[in-house]
Amino acid sequence: MKHKIIIGLDPSSTVIGYAAKKGNVLLQGGVIYPDRKSAGSFERICSMRKDLVVVLNHFEPDIILLEWTKGKVNIN
Repeated sequence: MKHKIIIGLDPSSTVIGYAAKKGNVLLQGGVIYPDRKSAGSFERICSMRKDLVVVLNHFEPDIILLEWTKGKVNIN
């Protein structure tokens, strides 16, 4: 049985966390940060997109898992 490469993404407007695994082996985990020169949220997201494309092209995942939040950050 061929193990599939799975990438999990935890995106936000400030950073993108990711982890890539194949079977039970963690291939790489990390955080993608925006370009320091990025001013607004849209610019930050666009600058992180370039690095995310590099990660996706490197691993060529079979499955991408994306965390979908309800936008309730730091609410008690």
